[in-house]
Amino acid sequence: ALAEAGIWRGAAMVLNRSVADKNGEKFNLAGSVYELETDKGELQVSLQSCSGLVDLNRAPPEIIKGILEAVVSSPETVDVISDSLLDWRDEDDLKRLVGAEQDDYESLGLSYGPNNGLMNSVSELARVNGVTPDIYKELKSMMTVYSGQSRIDIGTTPEQVMAALPSMNASVVETIISGRETGNKHLNLTLIPTETRKYIGAGQNEFIRISSLAKVNGSISGIIAVVKLEATKQFPVTVMTWRQDLAAVFME
Repeated sequence: ALAEAGIWRGAAMVLNRSVADKNGEKFNLAGSVYELETDKGELQVSLQSCSGLVDLNRAPPEIIKGILEAVVSSPETVDVISDSLLDWRDEDDLKRLVGAEQDDYESLGLSYGPNNGLMNSVSELARVNGVTPDIYKELKSMMTVYSGQSRIDIGTTPEQVMAALPSMNASVVETIISGRETGNKHLNLTLIPTETRKYIGAGQNEFIRISSLAKVNGSISGIIAVVKLEATKQFPVTVMTWRQDLAAVFME
């Protein structure tokens, strides 16, 4: 129940973020973890704008490959997963160089094949050829199907995603992260390498991933939800996904 309350508290924080801005509070939607006061137990809530994540349906090959190279040591495996993911989401049956189509999944004895269309959830990534459970565990917190854009919102993207953008400079990443920590929301885009800028999008969309972790008397519960911010007072948010999960943000 406390973990569920954390989701709704997180939604309220997002809906009232203008109040936090006026009070000069350091509030952002880049995955920062907030420890909230409660008389029932310990509660942590993380808020992440989906526009700062890698959209599995829209991200270009360069971003996908950059993210994979950040978590996968084998260049061959990076190529296999990248090509297989692109084969999974495109509408044809033409196989990329080291990708996978229906026949390849059948040859592995699997009962499924590529969607040849949009992914419905991040969990689908676990089925893509080459993605092991360990790789999926590393990737899932950086991915979304709710961004709706091919580019990344640099103001809300996690540090690991930012660092994996093509041609991104480590010193620029450090400057941006430092600015977030001090509450400085004004970003000098001229600091970002020219090649990187074409992968950076406009701003935040209405989808927010809220992660909640509760600890009560030695018991632990975690929930991750994606909510869509609505424009009405009667229905301020719509829940898109809701699942029990401990590992995505808070625990290794």
